[in-house]
Amino acid sequence: GLAPAAAVAAARELEGRAYSLSPFDALRAITAISEAAEKLCSENHASGHWQSVTSPASSLEIDKAVEAMKTSAHRIAAAVAAAHVLHGDAGFVAMAATTLVDTESARQEDLDALLARTMELLRVKRQTFTPWSWVLLASALGRLESTRGLEGCVLSAHGGVDAIRRSANKRFLAAFNRLFVEILSQFLEEDLGMLTDSYVTAYMGEKEARRMLDRAAHLQLGLRQDTVGAPQHRAAATRLAVAAKEKFQAIPTTLPPFVRDYFDKLVKDVGSWDLNDGRGPLP
Repeated sequence: GLAPAAAVAAARELEGRAYSLSPFDALRAITAISEAAEKLCSENHASGHWQSVTSPASSLEIDKAVEAMKTSAHRIAAAVAAAHVLHGDAGFVAMAATTLVDTESARQEDLDALLARTMELLRVKRQTFTPWSWVLLASALGRLESTRGLEGCVLSAHGGVDAIRRSANKRFLAAFNRLFVEILSQFLEEDLGMLTDSYVTAYMGEKEARRMLDRAAHLQLGLRQDTVGAPQHRAAATRLAVAAKEKFQAIPTTLPPFVRDYFDKLVKDVGSWDLNDGRGPLP
């Protein structure tokens, strides 16, 4: 089994190098520490109690080790949000957000710092944003609605540690959604297919949702069988369509005929737009 003392020592060594690690190595360190903490928990739970079969560590020792590792992961995450992102482009910021969200290693102030840097990139390095980096960041933000941060804290791009940060994050979301509209013509099936419906529900405005549906219709996302990942694209397109319908009830009846025809075909397996509030078994 994983030795708690050794795991904590390794985590603290990485924590001590938080600012000297390369940006991507810092992300790898957060992931490695978080996965090790999860493994430590799993190994001991698998035996039916908080004590490993192969380790004499007590329940309290293991509990303290896991908390220490989470603290180390958070301190590296804070270094990423405060320092490493200053030298990164849109792709790195998107990967950083994904890592912080998926490992639940951030606090709201870390998210605020990351969004502030992204806002700066939107002003001075707008050309570094690609459909891939936009979708990666948007999907990470969307997953905040179903995950938590360090110690279970609530994270949201709608939030902020104070009124100033909440206002700044509101401006970020407006600018981020404007960028979506600007680069949407560059989106291919694999790009829209990666977008999570939770971003649509939590952060997308009606204008952006309409444009998203129009682009999906022109790509025939989910209906084409000659593309790689067609089944996954069908499921993703259906979820995006249902999310748009649930948030903006009038959208289906006001879509252009071409787009409405596309979505009537797309959602036929989950009922019409007017039945069950758009809900149903997704493909």
